[in-house]
Amino acid sequence: MQTRPRRVRLFALVALVAIVVPIVGALWVVTRARHAVAGQILTSEAALAASTGRFLEHSLAEAHTFAAEVAARPSLTAGELRQDLASTDLVRGFEVRSGGRTVLHVGSSDRKATMPIVTGNLVTYVSLIEAIGGPGALDHGRSGSGAIVERNLHVLYSSDPRSKNSRLHSPAVVRLVKEWRSGTASYRSVTLKLRRLTAFAPLPNSNLGITIGIDESEALAPADRLASVLFLAILAFVIVASFITYFVSRTLWRSEERLREQAEHLVVSEERYRATVESLPDAVSVFAAVRDPSGEIVDFRWTFANAAASGITGFSPEELVDHTLLEVLPDHRDSGMFDAYRELVATGVPYENDTLWYEDVWGDGTRRNRAFDVRATKVADGFVVVTREVTDLREAAQRLSDLADEQKRLNDIKSEFVGVVAHDLRAPLTAIGGFADLIAVSDTDDSRMFAGRITAAVQRMNDLVHDVLDVSAIEAGEYHLVAEPFDVAALVREAAHEMSSAAPQARLDVEVPTEEIWMTGDANAYRRVLANLIGNAIKYAGDGCAVEVRRDGDVTISVVDRGPGIPAESLETVFDRFTRLPGTDKKGTGLGLYICRQLVEQQGGRIWATSVVGEGSVFAFTIPAKPANVSAA
Repeated sequence: MQTRPRRVRLFALVALVAIVVPIVGALWVVTRARHAVAGQILTSEAALAASTGRFLEHSLAEAHTFAAEVAARPSLTAGELRQDLASTDLVRGFEVRSGGRTVLHVGSSDRKATMPIVTGNLVTYVSLIEAIGGPGALDHGRSGSGAIVERNLHVLYSSDPRSKNSRLHSPAVVRLVKEWRSGTASYRSVTLKLRRLTAFAPLPNSNLGITIGIDESEALAPADRLASVLFLAILAFVIVASFITYFVSRTLWRSEERLREQAEHLVVSEERYRATVESLPDAVSVFAAVRDPSGEIVDFRWTFANAAASGITGFSPEELVDHTLLEVLPDHRDSGMFDAYRELVATGVPYENDTLWYEDVWGDGTRRNRAFDVRATKVADGFVVVTREVTDLREAAQRLSDLADEQKRLNDIKSEFVGVVAHDLRAPLTAIGGFADLIAVSDTDDSRMFAGRITAAVQRMNDLVHDVLDVSAIEAGEYHLVAEPFDVAALVREAAHEMSSAAPQARLDVEVPTEEIWMTGDANAYRRVLANLIGNAIKYAGDGCAVEVRRDGDVTISVVDRGPGIPAESLETVFDRFTRLPGTDKKGTGLGLYICRQLVEQQGGRIWATSVVGEGSVFAFTIPAKPANVSAA
């Protein structure tokens, strides 16, 4: 048997309380009503006792005056006394005494409910019943009655026919009489076997007092009737409430059963969904908006994160939950992602970005630039975002794109190279062919001049072929450099001497320290760089060339000329392939400076150029103290 759901039990408890509370309340109301009615009855009793006492006091005062007037006459005859007795209802009879004996008696001999007034020899018996206003003066209701009592607790008169006692016995009333004060009391009458409500009022300057009482059952009859009505109403309420509670509980129980089954299905569905989400390779995070008092979104709080989110953020799902987006990824604000998410929550328009490059400090403390595929959808006052890291994919795509661009560039270079080589080879071949024809038909001394020009053309072709082969080897990674110690100062002097011998008309100044400068590197490669830079300086500047050597850890060699200079926009491309300076008619392959840059940079050095148009140029390179990418000799 299935246990009733907690909510049904709670409802039953509430219903029980709702039934018990009115019952307790009704009992309290009845009790309060009985007390209130009893209090009102006692107040009425006290008022009646007080008013009856005042009436009795007045009547006794009249009786005393009357008795004094009768006793003042010189003769007290029976006839006169009968006349006096007939003139008032207060007096029941007279006695004339002499020597302690009654010598004359007029009126009733019944002394019950009378009070004697002695005036000289005359005793006047006053009727207490008449003194209080008649036989029914103390009676009220069915059981209301009264009595005239003396201070010694003797009962002079009682209007209750059920009373058989001549003295007071009720402790509550006896206490009031002994204290001789006005008051009320509730007590149980031993003789009547019931409870009475009684009030007592003493007469001032007298030993008499008035008690007024009524049966409690009669006095509280209205309250008891109210209690009966309330009992019947509560009984009806309990019956109706019980039926309602039964039917509502049964309905709720059935509803709870259905809700419980639905909840179980939801739990299973949630577990399946959670297992599915947890197994996804994509990071799934759910955020709730954090708003300031004005309602503005100031952050987003993680409410759920799957395991894949750890791989992206570097924090575990437990660490992410209850932390905010900007606490974990602070650069989201500057990157614009935070504003994009705020716009998403405000408008409800889904956010999608196939490739979002984003740089931030991740959970491992490193700052990295990573690429993500982001999909975000609004959920309640927040959003759910599915993130997939595509850094490797995008980098691979970028490498493919770069390779395609490089392939296109190489193809363009090849086309350009073919054109340059064809042009540069055609000119010396034409010259060789022409001079060879002249030599064939010439029988003069000019043959020697033609042969010299043929030799120069062949040399240019040889230089071109060497440059092309070197470029090909460098770009293929097959140009091997050999590191060995060499004296930089001696190398510079030798290179300058060779170039000066080849161009005796040029003036070349060499500023080299007198001491030896030993470095490690490929000396032949640096010799070729120097030869190219000095040759260009002589070719473009003529006179006024200089070579300077300076050492500060690394060695810096500068070749200075005072030629026409190089425009600033051409300095960035002067070391590229097939580059010739604009505005010059000097011949060359355009590969020399490119080869120089490759030879210097492959050994860990730098090469650069500065120039001022009209003043000259400076080409400089460094020989590092620790060469790179060279093999030991």
